[in-house]
Amino acid sequence: MEQQTRVGTLYLDDCKRYSLHEKGVEPECEIQFSSGRPIEIYLDGRYIPGRVEYDHGYYFIADQGGICRLMEGMRARYQRW
Repeated sequence: MEQQTRVGTLYLDDCKRYSLHEKGVEPECEIQFSSGRPIEIYLDGRYIPGRVEYDHGYYFIADQGGICRLMEGMRARYQRW
């Protein structure tokens, strides 16, 4: 199976969940992130792997430690096999 990487920016969709906006991709085909979903956030010039969680707001937990709130406009990518 081939790896698929999707890159874009985060935004809050109509369901108040973060979705990945990608140029040329219809909104109904965009990826929606709920708790536990893997994601990579672009910080300090590199993608950092982790996952999305929710507790009174959405945040990112890095695999190697560290937490930050998700915000609209953050650059992110999603990879699946």
